[in-house]
Amino acid sequence: MVRTLHLICLAESRAQAEGRYEVGGEGELTALGRRQTDELARRLAARPPLAVWSSPAQPSLEMAQLLVQAVAAEPALPIVSDADLAEIDYGAWAGLTRMEVAARWPAAVASWEREPTSMSLPGGEAIEAARQRGLASLERIRHAHASGAIAILTQGVMQRLLLAHFLGLPLAALWTLETLPAALCTVEDHDNPVILAINDGGHLKTVRSRFDVQVHRDDRSR
Repeated sequence: MVRTLHLICLAESRAQAEGRYEVGGEGELTALGRRQTDELARRLAARPPLAVWSSPAQPSLEMAQLLVQAVAAEPALPIVSDADLAEIDYGAWAGLTRMEVAARWPAAVASWEREPTSMSLPGGEAIEAARQRGLASLERIRHAHASGAIAILTQGVMQRLLLAHFLGLPLAALWTLETLPAALCTVEDHDNPVILAINDGGHLKTVRSRFDVQVHRDDRSR
């Protein structure tokens, strides 16, 4: 059997809606984010995944629990919280808006948006370090599941890092990949992966986030 990975970007969180960088594992989904999760669950219900792997962030685990409840598979789908799927550590930027960050660290913001591989976030994490732990998590998922469908819940930067890996893109191309809240990227995980869907939000027709939240026009890294 084929192993199919559903890379799922976090549904709309409070931080996204307010235009803030994520604060560690804190936060919650908005009411819209919970509705987005319901619609995603309806889509997955016909062929439920075998398990849900999630970032340990509170909004991601909330989304995972809502998915498992809504899919209503028997037995209940297991949720695996993996610290290596956590969003990049924004360090001193966590909890701030892009405007606030740009006022305090203008050069760092310019480097982050132009060439993220050239820097570490102030007090935070280098993007290569985040990529390496994301790939380590992916190897654990492969080891645990030789076949079947697996849902992987991550946030903006980690979602891009995993997708870039499957697409064979360099980190310098990271901001060319958009991430819609609660959208699906689906990959058949062979030695030469087959990309079945990228940023598929067909289930979100009536519950899309605002355009700026969807595509992060003002902050490509949220």
